[in-house]
Amino acid sequence: MGARDESALPRPLNPYRLLKIQIIEILEDCLFLVISVQTLPGHIEVLIVKHKKRKPAITAKLWLGTVR
Repeated sequence: MGARDESALPRPLNPYRLLKIQIIEILEDCLFLVISVQTLPGHIEVLIVKHKKRKPAITAKLWLGTVR
């Protein structure tokens, strides 16, 4: 068996488009971020992320629905 050519494999499309990252609070050992992403055409999700020393965690997820 020969080596596989990785460039010949189809690449998955990234369905997310980053819209905005906003820092809402800085504490001693963590950040709270609001990240807005477009998941599908016309759909936006907002993630509230607590980022604590290499352990990010999504604390809330809001779906804004259809954007016109």
